[in-house]
Amino acid sequence: MKKISLIIPCYNCEKTIKRCLDSVFSQDYKNLEVLVINDGSTDNTLELLSSYAQAHENLKIFDRPNRGVSSARNLGLREATGDYIEFLDSDDNFLYPDVLTRLVEKMESSKADMVVFNFTHPCFESHLKGGLYDLTNEQDFMTYYQDFFASSLPWNRLIKKELIAEKFDEDMCFAEDEIFNLKVLKNTKKLYYIEDVLYNYYCAPPSSEKPSLINRLYSEKEFWNKKSTIFYSGLSLMPRRQQIYDKEYPEKNLKYLRPLEFFLFDFAFMNYLNIPLKYQFLHCQKILQTKIFKKILIFYRKNNLILKLNLKKCMKNFVKSASACFREIKRKSLNIKIYPALFAIFANSFYDLKENSRTQDLLEEALFALKETSLNMTKYIV
Repeated sequence: MKKISLIIPCYNCEKTIKRCLDSVFSQDYKNLEVLVINDGSTDNTLELLSSYAQAHENLKIFDRPNRGVSSARNLGLREATGDYIEFLDSDDNFLYPDVLTRLVEKMESSKADMVVFNFTHPCFESHLKGGLYDLTNEQDFMTYYQDFFASSLPWNRLIKKELIAEKFDEDMCFAEDEIFNLKVLKNTKKLYYIEDVLYNYYCAPPSSEKPSLINRLYSEKEFWNKKSTIFYSGLSLMPRRQQIYDKEYPEKNLKYLRPLEFFLFDFAFMNYLNIPLKYQFLHCQKILQTKIFKKILIFYRKNNLILKLNLKKCMKNFVKSASACFREIKRKSLNIKIYPALFAIFANSFYDLKENSRTQDLLEEALFALKETSLNMTKYIV
């Protein structure tokens, strides 16, 4: 039986660590070491960890001054003795007692290098289809990489330890997990994706003592006038991401995929937090004026899409249509994933789509999904 090293960074998590560890120690997979890094907590986190260590001999606690989540994960990687690595955030939890068993069984039966799985999130989910992906194949690689929520998070995957040649960048405090996974991806030949939701991602609300990053960003006064949202923060990573593209993926044209996703994430999170429509307009119109957004539009135009001329009107149509669609999907609990829907409305807002256009797979799937729902998209797509 292969050994799993489960790495959990902790900082002032006395209110959530019990939920997290209870889900870990209820797992029916027993060849498991649990490495918890107490990263300078000032509350009762260490005392709670110590009580769990008395009952579980496979729990190892590393207590140290605060140095950040990337440094904590790197310490866990240095100390890990398992064949497989699984990260877990201290406020999250596995949803079922057989999660790790399922991941190992799928890893071994499919002969994959990594198994990735779905999770709960307040307003987003992966849109990837389940199955085996051969990442040496161009289509499989692009299908996987374009799904940010499948390809870029640290904790929704079981990884062969041997794939990890480089650690987390400790100088980064935003999207360090995306950069880490991008480097690991280069060593991954086969990947299996499980569509089932196996993990609970906890997004602390704005009213909590430790609101999540997303809620902090968008609850700031006049956030739409600041360059600190997902879109702008993501742009700051472009030089670092491009270095990896140039070194590891010189034959692929990946530069403008993430910025579009970050724009759509900005929009979705604003709706998740019920930001008034007028501020959504202000924020999105500012994004429209950036050079990078115009380059994004040109990038997608190269996929046989005809760009409309009045971009300001296009953005206004997008905000109005997508916001209404977002509310409708959530209100009616429609069986449609948010990101493909937003992508489809973005495409319809900014481009003249021809029936025989050879568009990207994601757009085709999104448009098909919208047609298959009971949602009347004629009132959303302008």
